[in-house]
Amino acid sequence: MLYSPIYDGGLTNHLPMMLKSMERLGLSAKRINEVKRLYLKNKNIEIAAETDTGQSFLRLREEMKEVDVREYLSDKLHTFPSALFHCLIRLYFSIGNREDELSALAYYEMGRSEYNVDFKETKDIKLHMKSLIEMRQELQIDYVGFSSMEKYRTILSGPLKEAFRTPVNPNPVEMLDIFLDAFSRTKDFYILLIITGFQALLGLKEYLDIDLALVEYYKHAQVFIVLNNNFGKGLPKANHNFDYYLTRANTLEDAHDIKLLYSLMKLREIDDNEKLTTIAKFITKG
Repeated sequence: MLYSPIYDGGLTNHLPMMLKSMERLGLSAKRINEVKRLYLKNKNIEIAAETDTGQSFLRLREEMKEVDVREYLSDKLHTFPSALFHCLIRLYFSIGNREDELSALAYYEMGRSEYNVDFKETKDIKLHMKSLIEMRQELQIDYVGFSSMEKYRTILSGPLKEAFRTPVNPNPVEMLDIFLDAFSRTKDFYILLIITGFQALLGLKEYLDIDLALVEYYKHAQVFIVLNNNFGKGLPKANHNFDYYLTRANTLEDAHDIKLLYSLMKLREIDDNEKLTTIAKFITKG
């Protein structure tokens, strides 16, 4: 059954991504079905054919039948932040199943917008991020609108606009450490999405010019990192190894926590950063 990818006027339906994450984390079919029923019960998820939005989604699925994922992504660098990175994330989870790919491509079409930004360059993204966060902590920014992308535009046009940078030859290991450190210090929802989106980006590297994609991703991620200014000391170190926290995956019910744990597991393939384990402890309450 196909559900609308959007509910309650603009929220993302995480069900397809959540189900794939649980499968790949090794959860039992029984537990997956329990979490699925809970998600559908608690969210206003509608069958696609029964809503105007869902019908638009179904029409777009038909239009995507001849579209190749690599060809589709070839000119989408400036759309990565669309729907808070969820267009990118859903596409990653669809790879390998053509029906899922059609749904993900249709959702991408529904949610995508162009976000063109031009910043001065930096060769040291760690030093840049340290400086950017220090500047943000000194500022009180009042948001006129409360939607995520309204906040994004406010930050881009405010006093920090000259502090943002375009990275030169970004290193994914350095980028990962920056994103993990920012989440560890804030527990911020936007940075959670930066991490899951980053993992999705790396998972799609065969479909992208990955060097250009990494540059573009950092350009937008830095803005979301400083939407809020509640930076603390960071999460305490974990008491167990990462695999222990994977055994607690079946305790999770929140879609974002489930996807984040899966992303942390996959990101260990590029660097066994200890912050992956401290964040796994935090989200599994282990």
